[in-house]
Amino acid sequence: MLKNILTLLFLLFGVTTAFSQSVDVSYNPDYYHQIDRLEIKSGKLSASQSSVKPLSRKDIVAITDTTLHRETLNLSAKDFNNIVYLQNDNWEWLGEKQQIQAKSKNPISKQIFAYKSDVYGTQAPDYDIHVSPTFNFGQILDPETSAESHVINSRGIEVRGSIGKKIGFFSQFSDNQVSGYPIYVQNWTNQYQSFPNEGFWKKSANGNAADFITARGYITFQPIKQVQVKFGHDKNFIGSGVRSMILSDFSAPYLFLKLNTQIGRLQYTNLFAEMANRQAVDPTMSNTVIPKKFFAYHRLGINLGKKMNIGFSESIVFGRDEKIYELNYLNPIIFYRFAEGHIGSPDNSLIGIDAKINLFKRMSIYGQFMLDEFYYQYLKESSQTWLNKIAFQVGVKYIDVLSIPTLDFQMEWNLARPYTYSHFSSYSNYMHYNQPLAHPLGGNFSEKIVVLRYQLGKKMFLSSHFVSAKFGEDFPNQNWGGDIRKDYYTGQLNAQNVVGQGRKTTTFLVNPRASYMLRHNLFFDAQIINRNYTSEDESLNSRSNTVLLNIRWNMPNRQWYF
Repeated sequence: MLKNILTLLFLLFGVTTAFSQSVDVSYNPDYYHQIDRLEIKSGKLSASQSSVKPLSRKDIVAITDTTLHRETLNLSAKDFNNIVYLQNDNWEWLGEKQQIQAKSKNPISKQIFAYKSDVYGTQAPDYDIHVSPTFNFGQILDPETSAESHVINSRGIEVRGSIGKKIGFFSQFSDNQVSGYPIYVQNWTNQYQSFPNEGFWKKSANGNAADFITARGYITFQPIKQVQVKFGHDKNFIGSGVRSMILSDFSAPYLFLKLNTQIGRLQYTNLFAEMANRQAVDPTMSNTVIPKKFFAYHRLGINLGKKMNIGFSESIVFGRDEKIYELNYLNPIIFYRFAEGHIGSPDNSLIGIDAKINLFKRMSIYGQFMLDEFYYQYLKESSQTWLNKIAFQVGVKYIDVLSIPTLDFQMEWNLARPYTYSHFSSYSNYMHYNQPLAHPLGGNFSEKIVVLRYQLGKKMFLSSHFVSAKFGEDFPNQNWGGDIRKDYYTGQLNAQNVVGQGRKTTTFLVNPRASYMLRHNLFFDAQIINRNYTSEDESLNSRSNTVLLNIRWNMPNRQWYF
């Protein structure tokens, strides 16, 4: 049924005018921090609304051009260098004169290493192709668990481009082996029978090594100037924070159809996705078809003046025994809560608001609010009823602290009440492939994050994440609202439900990192992940102190701060 629907959509959009197509830059917090800096410094929000990620390469170049043409801006030498980096990375959207800066000084031929960002890159009136290898090789040492070092071994290829100015395409594939990863990540994989951020994977007999394939691919096209269509297998991220309480990139990639409509200051986004209910499969069984679950999401974003953006969104997670997509949710402009009630369904609907405001060309204040299962009468009665299932985020970014160029500060508070994102059916909880679609802690937590970043010269980048979380874990055979895989009807529904209930637990993680860019997108990283886990049950207390040294090309640094 879903295949038939998608086929129909492609037939409807089959007749297109030649609008230049751009693929996206896959979400990478380090990369997107540079974009956020430019938008804050420009004093003007981009029309593309950067709260909806990933952004297209065309839009990223537009943001750099806007910044360069604001004559009143006080741009440092590092700012100019970062603008040139972003433009070189997306050179196909530069003018002919600007493309000169993106060309390599020592090309092998007209196509091989001709541009700084590509091993093979060529542009012609009818097509545009970019090919580059991807790899990440490194050493991992965790003295708390083993005196031996372990390895990260990832290698693959990335291909992107466009055909006839009508269709854009992107494909990325890598084969990965990770051994000896931090003990808390091992514990997480054992608990959720999944590897963070990835889909199908295999683990070693002793549980301290993982082998997985990462594959993403999609096409883009525009039936009319105002609407871009994207279909494929990838991730999405909503918001401006380190985390997202609405939709994050923590889970595995998934199949989706995305419609992005831009009309002046308004942007309307629709996302229809097919996901995997890995929870419904016995983890000891192999060669088993994983049941499907489905996801529908829409967001209306508005730029209020030059400095403020606000987005109103709604999402619904559902599944059917017939393994078909609920046709009522394909309506791109209906209120999902009404559609759910109209068909008498037991699906899980959530309402969200995200907002940000950029101030003084130095600061961005942002936040999110997520309301899970709307029962107005219960919201009025008691703030401690389990039916008050809400999550929110409040954060601030401040750039060029103390007028020191590229010294940037970010602080964020995230909170989710018990049982938020959970449901009585695994087909409707807010998870994909046994991984949360929003915050990695699920529900029943309060978390504070501080991020410091500093660019030392043109190619050295320093950063440190400080993550402190308080949450409640389950006692044996109990459900206190943190593990969103569990049926919420098995929870403590008659108790006075408060954040952190259950077995009181805290974690504190510090992750300092230094990265040096040897050449375009080729980085050498040195970092430490120190994580202390303290439980009400002292026998569970643990510490992980991991050192990682690696070299990576066209791959983001893997995020393990949860």
